[in-house]
Amino acid sequence: MLAAIDRGDTYQLVDFLLSFKQNIFWFNGLFALVAASASLHYCVAVELSADADHCGRAAAKDLSVVLLGHAVGGLYVFSWIGQLVLGWVALFLLPGAVSKGGAVRTGHRLVGERVLWETGDAPPRAPHRVSVVVHYDRRTDAHEVRDAEGRGESYRVTLHARRYFVLGRALPMRYLFAWDVLSFGLTTGAAFAFVFAAWRRHGVVYAWQIRAALKGARVGYSLAAFPFFMIGLPIYKELFATAKQTGYTRDGVCVPAKSGADYEWVSPAG
Repeated sequence: MLAAIDRGDTYQLVDFLLSFKQNIFWFNGLFALVAASASLHYCVAVELSADADHCGRAAAKDLSVVLLGHAVGGLYVFSWIGQLVLGWVALFLLPGAVSKGGAVRTGHRLVGERVLWETGDAPPRAPHRVSVVVHYDRRTDAHEVRDAEGRGESYRVTLHARRYFVLGRALPMRYLFAWDVLSFGLTTGAAFAFVFAAWRRHGVVYAWQIRAALKGARVGYSLAAFPFFMIGLPIYKELFATAKQTGYTRDGVCVPAKSGADYEWVSPAG
């Protein structure tokens, strides 16, 4: 899914992240926690087993092991790594993305805004620049822009004749990358601490104890996706995820999504 979207568009990246993390929160977090708790309760209350090894094996067993057998269930860790990589790549790309669905501003309305515009230059010169619009000449329909990066050089360009995007304020979601990495570190650190404590106390660690620790780490990490779940709710989505919807033309160009008759040539993303 991440390979199919426009990874330079803020809306599509945010839409992917929220859907991806919400699924992780529900299925790998809440559902897995309830399933493990029910399994442990059944072992103690119904089977009346006082054997920690027996009940531990039952609680540590993953649904994939139950449905597909131990050979496929061994992919548990690799599937978790795949989810981590997908989520972190999307979060890493988010700060460099552009809100391509933002309202198109023209003329004097661009003064004071930061814009990403195509220079038309070929490499090794930069094909795009991030500049601040400082003045608009209505007579010549030209804008004076100053580099927002580098030496602050000024240019006189006709932005209306080029492809440009207005760069909005930084999305609060950009800072969830640090939260995601921190939650992963804390949950895996706790898992290793439990395994180490078991080894110190008994001098041996069983395979089911390692599986239980890894499962606990994954459940804890998945529950830490709660901020993504909250941001995905309609009441908060417009507040935190301010990117506007984009779509694709028949030529595959990412443009702001239109409404009504304009949908004939633009297919909405997401």
